[in-house]
Amino acid sequence: MKRYDLIFIALSLAAAALSAFVALFSVPLALVFLIGVLVVSLVFLNPFFGLMLYLFLLFARPQDFIPGLERLSIVLALAVLILISFFFRKVVRREPITIFATRRQILMFLLLLIVPLSNIANMQLVAAWDGLVDFLTAFLLFFLIVNIADDFKRFRTVCWTLVACTVLVCINGLVQKFRGVDLIGETLVGGRIRWIGIFHDPNDLALLINSFLPFVLVTLFERGTSPLRRLGLVLIAALFILNIYYTGSRGGYLALLVVIAFLSFQRWGLLKGSIAGAAFLAVILAFAPSRMANLSPEEASASGRIYAWTYGLVMLKSHPVLGIGYMRFTPIHGRAAHSAYVSSLAELGFIGYFVWLSLVYSSLADLIAVGKSAAADAHRRYSRMLLLSFLGFLASAVFLSQAYSPILYMLCALATVVVKTAGVPLARPRFLSPHEIRMVLLLIVASLIAFKVFAVLFT
Repeated sequence: MKRYDLIFIALSLAAAALSAFVALFSVPLALVFLIGVLVVSLVFLNPFFGLMLYLFLLFARPQDFIPGLERLSIVLALAVLILISFFFRKVVRREPITIFATRRQILMFLLLLIVPLSNIANMQLVAAWDGLVDFLTAFLLFFLIVNIADDFKRFRTVCWTLVACTVLVCINGLVQKFRGVDLIGETLVGGRIRWIGIFHDPNDLALLINSFLPFVLVTLFERGTSPLRRLGLVLIAALFILNIYYTGSRGGYLALLVVIAFLSFQRWGLLKGSIAGAAFLAVILAFAPSRMANLSPEEASASGRIYAWTYGLVMLKSHPVLGIGYMRFTPIHGRAAHSAYVSSLAELGFIGYFVWLSLVYSSLADLIAVGKSAAADAHRRYSRMLLLSFLGFLASAVFLSQAYSPILYMLCALATVVVKTAGVPLARPRFLSPHEIRMVLLLIVASLIAFKVFAVLFT
């Protein structure tokens, strides 16, 4: 028996004895303590179990609807517990620990430093600490997925766990739509469905669904999928698309069109893909939400977004290096930036935006390379899924202030794992090459020009 297993058994026996002692004074307290011990035991037995629980809690968010839990940082506490378990196992088993093994791990660490520095540079010391704690959840999520889901079997389990969690959220969305109130008492907002926490806004819920719909669609059209499985995937795809419709999110619907278009090109080539994509798009547009009819620069919501983008560029001009500070756009402007690109530009400056965009660009570039070069069909298929997921997220993020959404860093982590497990020699330096740096700088210039053009044409 290994040393780690002996230590785990000894700690479990001690915890059981302590639970029995607590029961002498309070049975309910003993039960709570026992549940906590079971969770800790599962996490220390296998940190991957803890990662699965972490992902579920990130979606379920019991702290947002169970009285008494709202003051507890359950997700962050669990992440720290998993992290301790991970390092404990590595040390006891004398296994190597790789923290900066890939470019995205380096970029995530740089982003973790830039987040508080952006506020410190503006003498916002309390905001710097709050921002560090807030972004730490996304950082730990990335770190845990990269280091714990480190083989292809676990990678696939994580992917389909995320799809399953999205299915549960969408089922709840249907309940909310037809009952007016969902399973936890959340109501519609303006006739639009929503969830809670980071998905409380209908637009954010649409972004979530667009990010994981590609896993379903790519598998649905894959050769060799059994008829029964194909039927299940059709039902899930219909559930996802119906929920996007019920969110009434115009940005979400446009992102869905982007996903469908690129899936068609990816699956059937340029000519056949154009025909198939046009057919799909015609059907989807025929049943578009009524709010799509109001999609114009003169409409109040759209004009507000364009004004926010203009204001974001003004903020960047006044604070070009490290921006106005992480999560400071809304307190200063009075409303959200309504674009992940504008919010990261304004809040983190050119330095932070370069790191943030490099994280996204390197993920996309490596996924494209794996999709072309991987020997295994499974790796090529999952690289295509993730590429479409990124497109779904990034298209939605044009209209949403989701630069720091955990969804983005999940996708970056999954991209890192699929590249590591594919075994494809990408011949890339540990950090960005001069060519990649030039490409990221070109994207920065292009995004600035695009938002400036919008501002000039529609204001």
